[in-house]
Amino acid sequence: MINFGLDPRNSHELYQGACGHVCVVIFTREFSNPCAGDGSRAGRAIPRQRRLAPFLEEIWVGPCDGYGVDPTRRRVQVRHRRKGGEQIQTVYHEEFDSRDPDEAHAWLRKTYADHHLRISGSSENFLFSCDITRLEGMSLGRIVHSMASDIDVFGGLPDLSIIEHRGGGAVRVTIGPESVDLRAGECFLLPPDRPYQAAWDSVRADVTTLSFEDLQRDASGLVDHETVNVDFTRPVTAAAGRHWSQTIRYVQSVVSNSPLLAAAPLARRELDWLVNSAVLACFPNSTLDAESASYAGDTPQPLRRALAFIDEHAGDPITLNEIAVAARLSPRGLQAAFRRHLDTTPLARLRSIRMERAHLDLQHAQPGDSSVAALAARWGFTHLGRFAMEYRRRYGHSPSQTLRTSFG
Repeated sequence: MINFGLDPRNSHELYQGACGHVCVVIFTREFSNPCAGDGSRAGRAIPRQRRLAPFLEEIWVGPCDGYGVDPTRRRVQVRHRRKGGEQIQTVYHEEFDSRDPDEAHAWLRKTYADHHLRISGSSENFLFSCDITRLEGMSLGRIVHSMASDIDVFGGLPDLSIIEHRGGGAVRVTIGPESVDLRAGECFLLPPDRPYQAAWDSVRADVTTLSFEDLQRDASGLVDHETVNVDFTRPVTAAAGRHWSQTIRYVQSVVSNSPLLAAAPLARRELDWLVNSAVLACFPNSTLDAESASYAGDTPQPLRRALAFIDEHAGDPITLNEIAVAARLSPRGLQAAFRRHLDTTPLARLRSIRMERAHLDLQHAQPGDSSVAALAARWGFTHLGRFAMEYRRRYGHSPSQTLRTSFG
C-alpha cells in the first residue's frame, strides 16, 4: 500500500464514495478536478511538469461517483529539503472540505484536539473547510464552519494557540469561570493543555498554533526568566490586536508565495522569531513586567566571543539566547554590551553578516545556478523587496545587477 503521507488507518473509509471507488491523483502544478461533470476526465493522468527543487508533491483525495465529486475533498501539498541524501519534510499544506458535520469534526479531532460536539439545526446546507499550513514549530490555519455548534475541548490544545475571529456571528469561549465574547476582527490566546468550551452560530477564524517550548526559548532572549507565563487572554490593547493580525497576514503571505521557503531553514527561523516576538508584545505575559538584566563594566572578551560565534554560525538558525550563552553573558547583558561598544544589537550584527554572505554568493554565482530570491532566502531574508532595498542602500546597486555582473 502506498500511503503518500495520508493516514493509512482511515483514508479509505473516509473517502469511499457511493460507487465504492477512491480517486488519488498526484500532481506538481495547480489543482484540477480529476472527474469532470460528465465523467470524461475520470482516470485521465495529469501530465507531470519538470520537478523543481525543493521537492514538491500535491495529493488530491476524494471519492468519485461516476458523475462528479462527492462534497468531501482533501488536498495535500508537501515540501521537502534534502539533507545528507534524505528528503526532510519542512512545509506541509492541507485543504479539507466537507458537508458532513461528523466527518468535519473527525478531521478536527485528528488535526487539532479531541472534543465533544453538540450541534443544532439542519445539516442539509452544512459547509466546513480548513486550509492549514504546518512548518517546524508553527501552524497557520483558516477555518470556515457554517453550523451552530457547542464544543468541549476537554483536554485543551497541545500547543499555544491564537484564534482570530474573521467573520460570522459572535463566538463565546470559556475557560473555567472566565468567558470572552468575540466579534469579527478580535482575537484571543489559548494556553496549551487548558480545557475550554466554545459556542458559535457560524464562524470564520484563523488559528495559529505555536510550540510553547520555542516561545520559551525566544522569551529567554528578551528577559532573564527561565520560563514565560501566559494565560487565557485578549491582546493588551486594540492596537496590539491589530498588530498581531497584520503580522499573521504577512507570515501567511510569505508562506503561501515563497516556494523557496522549504529549502531555507534560516528564513523559516526568522518567521518563527517574528511570530513569537509578536505574541510576547501583543498578549499579556510575564516578560512585559520583567526587569532588564543588569550590566556593568567593559566586557571586550565576551564581545569577541559573541562576534566569533556569529561569524561562525551565521548560516545556522541561531538565536539571541545561543549567542549570549557563547559570550557567557545574559541576553540583556549581551545587548547592552553591543550597544555600548558597537552601537548595534546582536541580531542586527547577525543580519549584517548574512547580508555580506548573500553579497558574496551573488558575486560568485554561476549562470543558471541560482537566483536573487533563492540566495536571499538561503540567508534568511524572506521579503525580497526589503532585501533589495537594504542591499542597494549598502552596496549602491541592486542585487540583480551584482548577479548579472557575476554572469558576465
